[in-house]
Amino acid sequence: MRSVIDPALRRWLPLVSAVTFVALLLGVAVGRLTGPVTEPGAAADPGDEAAVAEDGHIHPVPGQTDAAGPAAAVTGQSMSASGYTLIPQAREFDAGDDTPLRFHIADSYGTPVTSFTEIHEAPMHLFVMRRDLSGYQHLHPTMDDDGTWTATPEWAASGPWRIITDFAVAEGDTTIPITLGVDVSVPGEYRAADLPPAEDVVRVDGFEVTMEFAPEVAVSSPLLLRVTRDGEPAELEPYLGAVGHLVVLRDGDLGFLHVHPDDGGGDALRFWTTIPSQGDYRAHFDFKVDGQVHTAGFTLSIP
Repeated sequence: MRSVIDPALRRWLPLVSAVTFVALLLGVAVGRLTGPVTEPGAAADPGDEAAVAEDGHIHPVPGQTDAAGPAAAVTGQSMSASGYTLIPQAREFDAGDDTPLRFHIADSYGTPVTSFTEIHEAPMHLFVMRRDLSGYQHLHPTMDDDGTWTATPEWAASGPWRIITDFAVAEGDTTIPITLGVDVSVPGEYRAADLPPAEDVVRVDGFEVTMEFAPEVAVSSPLLLRVTRDGEPAELEPYLGAVGHLVVLRDGDLGFLHVHPDDGGGDALRFWTTIPSQGDYRAHFDFKVDGQVHTAGFTLSIP
């Protein structure tokens, strides 16, 4: 038997269909905007387990896999992050020139930032190196009242160079660590230098520095460093709030890691280090003895 629709209702069918269609569209749009509902107690970010130290840096939990992915372990690849931008006054320098490097950090409104939170006894850490990872320098610039930072790197050779700033700002009760990087240039003929060979022992300024490291990609692993002089353990002094500083740079994109030792290395300094990917790296270890700072560089080749 055929159903018969009352003629009085027939004229409302197009309107009902249109309203139903619009309601369906709104439901899809709202679903896309709000996203899935997280169950109470569920982790919002797989990287939340990393420990945020008083220095403003994020330190991985020993043995923890980097759940956010290998790319999350390195910083310094962008000139802008978290609403802040690194702006150098000049982008070109002459080889052997002592022209100062000047730059400022701009906020999201383009205003130079003048208030910074000290991390490891300095409000700004500046790292300078060529794109081939040679010429590494760890400097501490000074800031003028207008937010302009000044340092005098050694532009030892022609070619593309990278400057990386490591600092922290306070937003309310929260300290936000930020690492920014930008390229500058030293005109002239450029030939990329080969990385030094990967060795476990490096000699610098009369010291012998020995490294023990068995990394797993994207896993926090202990990197041990021992410093001796004339066959005896060297008496390391605190430097910028720590007994040592380790900076790891990835060949190719200069992805940046800044790591500090914990207290569990016994006769060695232990740095929990997460290598984000396969490839070659340079690890620079800063240490202080008799009031002088020394830097030992290691090449890491991760198969």
